[in-house]
Amino acid sequence: MASDSRVFLFFVQFVTLAILFRSAHSSCYLPNGTSPDDKWTAPCSSDPSNPLHSTCCHTQWANPPGSDIKYGPTQDECMSNGLCQNRGSSSIPGAEQAPWTHFYRVQCTDKDFKGCLDVCSTGLNAHDGVQLTPCDGTSTSEKWCCGDTTSCCSPENAYKAVYIPRNFSSSAAHGLPPTPTPNTTSSVTPSVTPNPQGKKLTNGAKAGIVLGTIIGAILFLALGFFLGFLGRRLLKKTAKTTKPPAEIGSESIHDIHAYRFEAESKRPSFSHELGDRRSRAEMGGKAQLAELAELSSEERKR
Repeated sequence: MASDSRVFLFFVQFVTLAILFRSAHSSCYLPNGTSPDDKWTAPCSSDPSNPLHSTCCHTQWANPPGSDIKYGPTQDECMSNGLCQNRGSSSIPGAEQAPWTHFYRVQCTDKDFKGCLDVCSTGLNAHDGVQLTPCDGTSTSEKWCCGDTTSCCSPENAYKAVYIPRNFSSSAAHGLPPTPTPNTTSSVTPSVTPNPQGKKLTNGAKAGIVLGTIIGAILFLALGFFLGFLGRRLLKKTAKTTKPPAEIGSESIHDIHAYRFEAESKRPSFSHELGDRRSRAEMGGKAQLAELAELSSEERKR
């Protein structure tokens, strides 16, 4: 009876330990929210106050860091920036390799990666751990490229780089560039005179001007043709409604001469009046001479 109780108690303890072990090793997740359920991945710390307590690395391999992988994969080392460092070498025939130091983003105890370094975790990278390469070649670099490449280190590809501070914090968990600290030193900003030559028209503006000019010219020509067509129609209409002047025939000329003769016949005769005045003047002169002659004869008689 006692032996049965001891067997049952041992079974309960074994099951409990197995559940705890399984839960401890299945609490690490990939960025896509799935758990690989592998036995060599574990959290970097069991202390909740440690910033790396949610970061998971391959720390459960039996081969120590920096060893030859002919004895199996080497253990990861948890770094203060939230990445996992793996060191090793290979003497396997046909696969010899000099000592290396590689860096990885592995897994996290949070499915949403809120408590871990969430970098290189989109697209296909969300389904596995990803290697990262430092731009300065050291583990303390703050600028990194996703993958075994340094292409993002060049200025033209800098937008592909991720920025990781030396010490992990939740505020820098997404690998964004550091926010520049504003300069609080007061200074007088000199006034800048705008340079009119610096303002250049864009290609769209130039195209709009050309198109507007062409349309304006077409409308102007169309208006000219319309006004010319309208003017010709008005001239034709006016020519049809206007009567030509009457022809002057022989009868009309005869009437004009008759009217002129009648008008001239009614004019007073100035020559006749002048003749009468001249006759009266001559008669008056002769009478005066006669009177003078009589007066002179009377004087003589006396």
